[in-house]
Amino acid sequence: MNTSPLYFVSNVGSEIRRAIICSLLLSFAVLCIYFQVQDFKFVYYDDDVYTTGKLHIMKGVTWEGVRWAITATEAGFWHPLTWLSLMLDMELFGLNTGAFHWTNVVIHLASSIIFFLFLKAATDDVKKSFLVAILFAVHPLHVESVAWVAQRKDVLSTLFGFASLLAYVRYARLLHWGWYIGTFLFFILALMAKPMVVTFPVVMLLLDLWPLRRFPETPIKRLFFEKIPFFVASFAASLLVIYTEKKVGAITPLEDLGLLKRIANALVSYVKYVVLTIFPNNLTFHYPYPDYIPAWQVVGALFFLLGVTIFVLSCREKYPYLAVGWFWYLITLFPVCGIIQIGPHAIADRYSYVTINGLFLMCVWGIEDCARTKLKQMIINGFWVAVIVAFSIAAWFQTGYWRNTETLMERALRVTDRNFIAMNNLGAYYIDSGNPFSALPVLCEALKIKPQLGIIHFNLGRANYYAGNFDGALESFHKAFDLSYRRDESLWWIARVYGKLGEWKKASEIYERVLAYKIDDCSLRFEYAWALKESKEVEGAKKELFFILKREPHNVQAAISLIDIFMDEEDFDRGISLGEEMIGEGYVDEQLFRKLSQVCARKGFYGMSVWYASMAEKMAEMGSPEKLSSRH
Repeated sequence: MNTSPLYFVSNVGSEIRRAIICSLLLSFAVLCIYFQVQDFKFVYYDDDVYTTGKLHIMKGVTWEGVRWAITATEAGFWHPLTWLSLMLDMELFGLNTGAFHWTNVVIHLASSIIFFLFLKAATDDVKKSFLVAILFAVHPLHVESVAWVAQRKDVLSTLFGFASLLAYVRYARLLHWGWYIGTFLFFILALMAKPMVVTFPVVMLLLDLWPLRRFPETPIKRLFFEKIPFFVASFAASLLVIYTEKKVGAITPLEDLGLLKRIANALVSYVKYVVLTIFPNNLTFHYPYPDYIPAWQVVGALFFLLGVTIFVLSCREKYPYLAVGWFWYLITLFPVCGIIQIGPHAIADRYSYVTINGLFLMCVWGIEDCARTKLKQMIINGFWVAVIVAFSIAAWFQTGYWRNTETLMERALRVTDRNFIAMNNLGAYYIDSGNPFSALPVLCEALKIKPQLGIIHFNLGRANYYAGNFDGALESFHKAFDLSYRRDESLWWIARVYGKLGEWKKASEIYERVLAYKIDDCSLRFEYAWALKESKEVEGAKKELFFILKREPHNVQAAISLIDIFMDEEDFDRGISLGEEMIGEGYVDEQLFRKLSQVCARKGFYGMSVWYASMAEKMAEMGSPEKLSSRH
């Protein structure tokens, strides 16, 4: 008896049973590839922008966070559903990074199943629909969207996008306005996760041609007319993404990257995605934009694209799926082909997540149509099993590179040249891991490639700072500031460096400039107060510390610094009063007890000094800081 999966897909049981079997096989394939993500960490590539770097996300689900999500455009997109999804993860799982990854996997799995159901409903062909869906589920190019937490927007948008197509098929079959409304609502939800699906109204028109075959029975005017709300929503979403990306400085100006070069890269990229779909080799998170694109590549890509387009149009009557699949690919990739260049990459794996499904349609229906005999069908079945297994193995290995920042960046440096993004991110990872000496050569190499990129100078400054090279750090931070990279943070670090060099007067002057950007930042004000104290501007220091305590009444470090100043002024009573006030509020730590012990000893209250010292020892045994009740 034939027990292969494709046999079951083709022959076993009722339609519902076969759909269940296909869904189980899709689930098995996805889980086999992605179960490893449970141990994965956030990576130094936008994950902080979507998780640890956003206070609203870190708080979990709150009304304040919901209101913020509805209006936020901080990451270059208006995608409230993405923010809400990440908030829910934080609410349910805390900072369990594996759980964030698992959510992506579950959404990808759901998308794979809905994609299969959409194709089955549209074509009434279970086997071919399953083959296209499993290629979507296991293809290595799609690993980036699934294994990268920051791409929650990609998988979530695609989930609702596929749901919209499924609802559209039901509408086209039944012409019931309830399904039309459902189609539009799912489409809007997809746009609210990521505007990658702006071309789906055109995809729906393609589906009208095949497999729904609504034309010519339904007038072309009506087919366009019923898509008008979708086109309006897509147009609005497109304008919004241009505005939001420009707002965060992500859109490359035309003067920095000429139109001809953009068109050349777009043509070559269209062919690259086709090649990577067939042979997904040397995949990585970032492909640097080439300094030069050979003319033969541009001309060859143009002839290839024109040749395929002419071919699929010439056989559209006999093999309509070729034209539909090809134009699905061309149209859905157009918004991200690079004519409007966002970011420094030439191509990106994540841009294939929706787009290459058109190529899967072409391949599956085309190859299956060659199965004219039972022998040919057996050979083709064996071919599909081999392809699916090969892609799954490649995807499993590709997923492993997303385990953490180090594995991801080192992979990029192995398979690409002059990858300054990978070098910079690896350097930042080394710095934050307490290894600045490993960061220095990597960042210096990145600087040779992109000497005018402010973020590299900024990270090189941090590396020099932690390595003890303060003169080098000062030079790098000044360069980052001159290149307009996070001018407030660059200035803040310049002030810190001056402090390390003992130039406290300069440090306090720089801190004062930073306060123009971050007037309510108590961490900044604390460092400013310290600089004022060291430069003998005691009254200014006291003013800043009192300001901090007014904003943050339980800021123990500010209180200890004030007590130090009171001790220097021999105003022991005020020092003791402030310390006991902190204790009365119940927020204390070991350092505060020790400081009170010192000030009591200076005042001559030796019994109280001994008692506070003993309390400090108890605190040390329990672990500091601790919150104690006021009776202590």
